[in-house]
Amino acid sequence: RLFTTTQTIPWNEADLILSCATTSTSPVPLEQCAPGTVVLDVGQPPNIPQALSRKHPHLLVLQGGEVLWPAPISSSFRLPLPDGYLYSCLAETLILALEEWETDFALGKDWNGAKLEKLREWVKKHQVHPAPFLSYGKKVTQEDWEYFLKNQKRREE
Repeated sequence: RLFTTTQTIPWNEADLILSCATTSTSPVPLEQCAPGTVVLDVGQPPNIPQALSRKHPHLLVLQGGEVLWPAPISSSFRLPLPDGYLYSCLAETLILALEEWETDFALGKDWNGAKLEKLREWVKKHQVHPAPFLSYGKKVTQEDWEYFLKNQKRREE
C-alpha cells in the first residue's frame, strides 16, 4: 500500500518511508515507526535531524539523492559527503554544463520520457552512477544492515 501525507498514515505498518520535503522539523514521527523501518530522507539539508534519529536506533535512516561522480572536483567549498559522492542536483547541473545545455531541463513536474532518456544517455556518457547509501554523511556498513535485518526479523515474528 502507498500512503501520502494527505492521508492518515499508519506509520507503525510501514516498511519503507520516503521523506521528500524541505522542512525544519521532521515530517516523520519516528516514535510511531516499528522496529526495522527504513526511512529514506532525500531532503537537503536532511528533514530528520541526526539527534532525533539517534533516539530511535531501531530504525535505519538513510540519505538519498547522491551519486558517484567519476572525477575529483576542485572547489573552494567542501560538501559534507565522502570523496567521490555528489548531490544529484549538482551532478545534473554539471552534466548540463558539460552538454552545453543552456536552458532549464527538469523544472518541477515538467518531466517526460524523452527528457528522462536524454538524461539517462548523458549519465551513462559521463559515467555517473548511483551512490551507495549514506546515513548522515557516513557510509552504511554491513554491520548497519545486519542490525537493521535483525530488527526487521523481530518485527515479522
